[in-house]
Amino acid sequence: MKRIPIIVALALAISSFALGLTMQHPAPGNKSGTAAHSDEDWGYEGSKLPPDKWATRYPDCGKTTQSPIRIINPVRKALPAIVFEYQQTNVKVVCEHHGLKVNYDPGSSIKLKDKTYHLKQFHFHLPSEHRVGNKSFAVEMHLVHETDSGERAVIGVLIEKNPNSPDNPAYKPIVDSLPKCPEPYTGPVPVVNAIDLLPKMRSYYTYDGSLTTPPCTPCVQWFVLTTPVELSPQQVDAFFSAQGSKTNNRPVQDLNNRKVEQSSSRD
Repeated sequence: MKRIPIIVALALAISSFALGLTMQHPAPGNKSGTAAHSDEDWGYEGSKLPPDKWATRYPDCGKTTQSPIRIINPVRKALPAIVFEYQQTNVKVVCEHHGLKVNYDPGSSIKLKDKTYHLKQFHFHLPSEHRVGNKSFAVEMHLVHETDSGERAVIGVLIEKNPNSPDNPAYKPIVDSLPKCPEPYTGPVPVVNAIDLLPKMRSYYTYDGSLTTPPCTPCVQWFVLTTPVELSPQQVDAFFSAQGSKTNNRPVQDLNNRKVEQSSSRD
């Protein structure tokens, strides 16, 4: 009879130990041990979690050195030219809840000094997120790159709506295949080389910042090209129409002036 309490106590001890291990080591995919957040739980104007509330759920969004910024008084320097090694590929514009995105096939990259950054995707913000002085732009394209070790670099392309400009032929395949969000595009998939979407002059502003959407990951090297691309009014309007006339730009985050350098190269 005395053995029964000992066995029960031993079972309770083993159960408590196992419970402790479970609490210390959450299930895969939830490394923090806290409830995972859906990509749908944040947004822009009129959303349940607008930009000024992102930090309540994504702490990095409230830290310093966040992006985008207002580019003011950049320091001109002899910075290295960005070497673009983009390849053409089939592209499909898809709707994400925060905007229009194109996943890019492997094989394209940029080189800067001794580092190679692979192009992963590009997406659009309407209107632009970065400002040059007080100037905003109709659209901004972000080309997101990563090294093999996970370092990030983003090329920002500022896009102007020129009332006197004809359709930009480089952007025509993109515009012609825009979905009507949230419905997907089901027509022919165009072939595009991302190099054609850039301005001919590729000098840039550069600074250390972050991703501009949650989780607002820091340590992102930004290269905002100084020369804007021009689209016709019809092309810009097509982007807004595809997004249901919704904006998706995070406000500037430079409450303290950020150090920005400007390349003197015009390559």
